[in-house]
Amino acid sequence: MLKSEDGFTLLDGLVSFSFLLLVASLLFPLLFRMIDVLSEGKKELTAYRLLYEQVEESIWLNDWENRRLIRENIEYVFSFHDVQEKKKACVTYESKTVCMEQ
Repeated sequence: MLKSEDGFTLLDGLVSFSFLLLVASLLFPLLFRMIDVLSEGKKELTAYRLLYEQVEESIWLNDWENRRLIRENIEYVFSFHDVQEKKKACVTYESKTVCMEQ
């Protein structure tokens, strides 16, 4: 009679494990890069939202002084400028600057 050959051999297990390691080594750097891009996008979106809120408040109060605000351990610095009869509002955070013009 023939022996029953149910299950995997050691060679099958090693090939499967090496394929799994290869796929993981290709996908983990991509995953970490995606997480970095998403967190940067979140910070930029927060900066735009806070800048919009500060401009609305400045218009309402007619107070165009520079301000500082800390959210989620990030310092946002708002500045307002007059450029050729137009208002320009900027926010600086983590050495990045985002501006809006009238």
